Amino acid sequence: MDFSTLARLRRHLSIKHHIPGRIRLRFSKSVMTDPTAMSIVKSPPEKPRGVVRADLNLVAQSVTIEYDAALIPPVLLEELIASPDDAASVRALETLHDLLYSGA
Repeated sequence: MDFSTLARLRRHLSIKHHIPGRIRLRFSKSVMTDPTAMSIVKSPPEKPRGVVRADLNLVAQSVTIEYDAALIPPVLLEELIASPDDAASVRALETLHDLLYSGA
């Protein structure tokens, strides 16, 4: 799952558990009506650089993302997903993009 998609779906997500290198997100049932979420089911996006693995558990309504905490600062993931401020979430997304793709 790419970070832009997480940003677009963040209103459906909450952080269930997070340690550096592994974040577990819970998604609400409302995600099933979101066109972005439905497009992921049809055509999953490539994992971004630094993401090792992403596992979807429909029964638990969660997705677990394992990532390289040396490349992806854990605080940025939390800001991206859990910040009540949309502008802060956008800044986190831009910073992640810069870290992972500028000069890569």
